[in-house]
Amino acid sequence: MTLLGDSKPGYLIVFALGTLITGGAVVLGLYESLSHDRRLPPPRLNEAVEAYLGEIEAMLERGDYDNAEQELRVSLRLLHPHEGHHLAHELLGRTLAAQGENDEAVRHFRESVTLAPNFSAAHYNLALTYEHMDRTDEAIAEYRRVLSIDPAFAPARNNLQRLEQLSLTRAPQTDGSPLGLGRSYAALFYRGDLDALYARFSPRFASQLDRTQLTALHASIEQQLGFETELLDESSERGKSSTLYVRRANFERFDGEAECVIELNDDGSINGLLFRPAGSR
Repeated sequence: MTLLGDSKPGYLIVFALGTLITGGAVVLGLYESLSHDRRLPPPRLNEAVEAYLGEIEAMLERGDYDNAEQELRVSLRLLHPHEGHHLAHELLGRTLAAQGENDEAVRHFRESVTLAPNFSAAHYNLALTYEHMDRTDEAIAEYRRVLSIDPAFAPARNNLQRLEQLSLTRAPQTDGSPLGLGRSYAALFYRGDLDALYARFSPRFASQLDRTQLTALHASIEQQLGFETELLDESSERGKSSTLYVRRANFERFDGEAECVIELNDDGSINGLLFRPAGSR
């Protein structure tokens, strides 16, 4: 992991402590991965594979989910990993999402974008599924990824603007306790609301980490850790003059558990921010 602000291996550290409805409606909202001009799924498919997967997509669009799922699972066993796996995973994700099996759908969309990072259809469908699961922060991040690939894709831009507006108007999920504040600040960081987060920096910390550096940190964390996939534990530890909020979780791209540590002053301002492998001190 790339080091920021320290030379100790294994750390990402900054000045360490100094509308989806249900059922078939899902399919209608999904990006048409084979037919849309903005499809960007490298590598290119040969004609036979594209025709085969096109037939399966037609099953999906007819609502023949059982047969589509069966054919896609077979295709993932038979096709060469570099010959259509990214599209098969995306189609299987759509098939599963249409049947309400969102957790498994997310796994297949993620596999698709791992194989083809610029496959905007898979990113978009992953965002829609996250939104359906009320995982708003992750949906926002995926819509942003779609637009980084295809800035002209209006549905992603419209959905992103709608969710960002909802995020601004929803009540802060904090009771003022260190746990509540830490949870709220971590959510701001993960969904990219960096202006709101930076406004809570103490003067001391803001002098050490400016707004541009915070943006660079966020990009580095997103690239190296990816999304938080499972919250394992969170706690607060009182020190002499401040409190540490510690959030331990699994992440999309990190092999093992990692911790987000936020140092909180008594007035609730942020005095430090640290990312590290879990158990490191």
